[in-house]
Amino acid sequence: MTLSKQKLQSLRSLRQKKYRDQSGHYLIEGLRLCEEAVYGPATVLEIIVADGPETPRLQKLLQRAGRRAIPILRTTQANMDRLCDTDTPQAVAARVAQARPCQGDDLPANERLILAVDQLQDPGNLGTLLRTADWFGVNTVLISRNSVDLYNPKVVRASMGAIFHLTCCTEVEMRPTLAQLRERGYRLLAAMTDAAAPLVYEAEKTVLLVGNEANGISADLVELADHCFTIPRLGGGESLNAAIAAGIALYELTKR
Repeated sequence: MTLSKQKLQSLRSLRQKKYRDQSGHYLIEGLRLCEEAVYGPATVLEIIVADGPETPRLQKLLQRAGRRAIPILRTTQANMDRLCDTDTPQAVAARVAQARPCQGDDLPANERLILAVDQLQDPGNLGTLLRTADWFGVNTVLISRNSVDLYNPKVVRASMGAIFHLTCCTEVEMRPTLAQLRERGYRLLAAMTDAAAPLVYEAEKTVLLVGNEANGISADLVELADHCFTIPRLGGGESLNAAIAAGIALYELTKR
């Protein structure tokens, strides 16, 4: 099938949050992300391919899409350039359904480690956090209200496909949710820049809480924490990037 002008406009609108929210869909770009979606558990609604030579990897992807009965829309490279958010887009993109929103009953009861994100604003940071969480075997990520949109194109790209493998709960009312998890036996560890203690706390079930890039974790959430820790500074840097700090903490928590 050929990508129509009307369909192109509809797909382009998914670059804006309000249209992603209205439709429940989002756009992914590039061969790597499309492979992660088509070969994984994501609900891929259609694939868009630019005219031109097809690499063996792209051919294999399209064959797999055909076996899954995913529609394939053909278009020009010029239209692909208009469709995509990146400056030099690859020859393939896809429209994907957003995951079902988490409900209160979806909160885990026995996962060893949960990542909670409080009002993170930078899409690259959130995407990197998702990628890092996936690497360390985290299954559930809680994302508070007033955080960057999970389906922001930069978040999706930075996640490198991790967004398809994780249970990401968005628009979370963080204080009652964390209180509920504590009732289920979880202990809350808060990553702080001004805490005195290192990360030495151990628990069978842990929630790692990471805060806003500029302001850190909200004060009402710090009150709930069982342990506030910092990553000791050995050099002269002012602070650690939120995603890097979380990665160090996840390593420490999972190596035990």
